[in-house]
Amino acid sequence: MREYNVHEALAILKKYYITDSQQMVTRWIRQGRIQGVRSDYRKEGYLISEESLFDFIEEERPGLSSVYEIYDEFIKNLQVEKNRKLDIELDIEEIHLKLRNLEEQLLEVQQEKQIVEMNLIEQLEEKRELEEENELLTELYELIQADNEQLKKQLKQLNTSTLPTKQNKDSHNTKSKYNVSYSEFERTSTDLLDELNVDLKDLSNQEQLKKVYNELFEKNGELRSELLDSGNIICPYTKKSLKQVKRIINNALRHHFSSVMREDQAIESMIQVSE
Repeated sequence: MREYNVHEALAILKKYYITDSQQMVTRWIRQGRIQGVRSDYRKEGYLISEESLFDFIEEERPGLSSVYEIYDEFIKNLQVEKNRKLDIELDIEEIHLKLRNLEEQLLEVQQEKQIVEMNLIEQLEEKRELEEENELLTELYELIQADNEQLKKQLKQLNTSTLPTKQNKDSHNTKSKYNVSYSEFERTSTDLLDELNVDLKDLSNQEQLKKVYNELFEKNGELRSELLDSGNIICPYTKKSLKQVKRIINNALRHHFSSVMREDQAIESMIQVSE
């Protein structure tokens, strides 16, 4: 059975959208989540068995390895099929029909793969945010433990002197908290649109961007009231409940433009088949 060093294992974990950090791989080995042994060669660090690595991948991303395996096998079979010498006695119409069927199947697999990748990206973003929040809470907990008595007195004073002020401030800022102008919306969307390869110089893409904005905000920039639910914001596309306006914007944009791209691909494929 094959063994991988840390660099090789990291490349595989990147492929499966698990991590791009070598330090995280080393930490998982030390925690025992990935079984690794010290190599006799210092530069290699740890050696990880193929079975242990893919057991960890299955634990982190259940079923994804099977999706990739089916996809890779399908692509391999398709390539073999295209490279195989055609039997001159086969009917030409039958060959064309077979190729069209294969192309339709490939398009379906690619669309499924794109959906899986989108879900994985969202999960990774949520996981990264949770890890950052957890690290912050851990640091705060250690600080509180070290200065416990002093903080009790300070908190008591803050509770009696500033609580009404804080409540008034929260009430005053409720509306402005969710007010986003179109120019602010466009700036906020720049990084995600670059990631999705959406060119705003294209007028049709500008219209699609305005469409998403109008789904989220009123003309005066206020978040649509029907999207608010007990302090959370409901995405009109995915119905996800999130707290941050930026995350709602990114979630709506990713879903809308991905749907547009899938529709364009399907139309293009139909045109090619008809030709």
